[in-house]
Amino acid sequence: MTESKLTLETFPWDMGGKGKVNDDKTILQDGTRTAVLSTLTVMAEQSSDGKLIPLTELDPALTAASMLCGANGGNLAAWQAVGDGSFTIEVDGVSLDVTGLVFTAVAALTDIAGIINIGLLGRAVCFYDEVGDVFTFVSLKTGLPASSITVLTAGSAGTDISGTGFLNGLTTVGTVTAATGEETTAIPAGIFMSNDIAAATIVAGDVDDQVLLVGSDKMIDEDMIVLENSLTLASVVTSTGKTIRQHLELLGIYPRTATNDQMIQPIA
Repeated sequence: MTESKLTLETFPWDMGGKGKVNDDKTILQDGTRTAVLSTLTVMAEQSSDGKLIPLTELDPALTAASMLCGANGGNLAAWQAVGDGSFTIEVDGVSLDVTGLVFTAVAALTDIAGIINIGLLGRAVCFYDEVGDVFTFVSLKTGLPASSITVLTAGSAGTDISGTGFLNGLTTVGTVTAATGEETTAIPAGIFMSNDIAAATIVAGDVDDQVLLVGSDKMIDEDMIVLENSLTLASVVTSTGKTIRQHLELLGIYPRTATNDQMIQPIA
């Protein structure tokens, strides 16, 4: 863990108001970290769990949750015999009991996905890969919390197409890939206010009971602010179009230079 924490009275900035500090924050474990987490590092906060992470990228890779079925056998005649197909899948926490699927008129396996998509009600999309002879289901949800999806189970009525010979996406066969990335992890949430933390400590586990400065109306020497991964105060957050400096100002933290120590009003 860390040494005793710094306080507002010992911190190197000029006060421009009462100020606000969020205490008892947790820094997320990072198994790849190699550098010390320095005091005055600009931090982001994960919406899913509220844990802090150093701001390192402004356009994080976001992928939706998906489920890859097993090879279905490619038996077109079997599909054409189904006039009331059904299966169940859970997408983003909502169970979809898809029933009444009619495949009697399909001319190719590629037509099957289009019929299934109607039953998914815009929550997910189904794709068919002719080369791999497999179906894939992908959540269409964007934003936070991250999307999720499950393997298939039998539908409530009609001909079950969840298993072997058809979609083949049951447990132990279907492969779920979790969503990655969080949109808000690219947005500054405050400045780390505790003493330096060794990389090994963060790698070993979550570091609890940390302090995050979040404003209001504080001026701080911009040369003292720590930004990782070659970011600067002028770096633009992709999802908002605002710079890191502007985001800090919105939080009530005003970076200043030696020649400009006047507070700047927040960007609207």
